[in-house]
Amino acid sequence: FYAPEMLFRYPPSYAVDIWALGCLIFEITSFRLLLPTAFGSSMEAISMATETIGALPEEWQGSYCDTANPLQTIPEEKHRWFDGQIQRSRTLDSQIREHVAGLSQDQHAALLHLLESMLVFKPDRRISVTEVRDHPWFQSG
Repeated sequence: FYAPEMLFRYPPSYAVDIWALGCLIFEITSFRLLLPTAFGSSMEAISMATETIGALPEEWQGSYCDTANPLQTIPEEKHRWFDGQIQRSRTLDSQIREHVAGLSQDQHAALLHLLESMLVFKPDRRISVTEVRDHPWFQSG
């Protein structure tokens, strides 16, 4: 559950663990991987994350650090990873609807809010472990 910021020169932090926990919560509730990365490349992982969560922060452009797979860009054209105008095919909401059966509308909304709060690209915008623990989804039973 490698947090994406690690591929953009961010140092490890507790926020990396929040990202991993968000991925794990999805996996436990759905019996599916949200972002299958174990056997793929880092580029595949980032591509899947952007299809699920949305565009990467624009300030990350130019700092992708996978030297084995450098990011190929076209001058004067925004790369798909950073383009917030692209319609995403595999949103977090659609993944929950498709793979987490039997949720009430309230449970769905609570799980979506929890995961959207944990799976934020900017690590300083992710919720804290205390906020995770106290989140209503854990009480929605």
